[in-house]
Amino acid sequence: MTDRLMGSLGLCRRAGRLVWGADAVGRAIAVGQAHLVVLAADLSEKSGRKAAEAAQAAGVPVRRLPATMEQLEQLLGRRTGILAVTGPDLAKLVAGSIGDDKEVMQI
Repeated sequence: MTDRLMGSLGLCRRAGRLVWGADAVGRAIAVGQAHLVVLAADLSEKSGRKAAEAAQAAGVPVRRLPATMEQLEQLLGRRTGILAVTGPDLAKLVAGSIGDDKEVMQI
């Protein structure tokens, strides 16, 4: 994971604008708080597809991280593969850190 991406995700966490875990991300999508959903590189296809379908149905962009769940655990202190950024400006920052070529699966 790049330093820029780690810094962006860390900033989101410190600002209270990052939620993680399938249930918390699902709730953030459902209530319209999620502005970007990101998936770990090694997240299972089934879990990734479920999160991506919910996000895309709500018009929330989804990106695949160039980071594993283990790397996210080091950053967040908890193992997870599904995250949502709940601030619009921070979502743009994280998406820019990932790159536009990391758009996740089409459904």
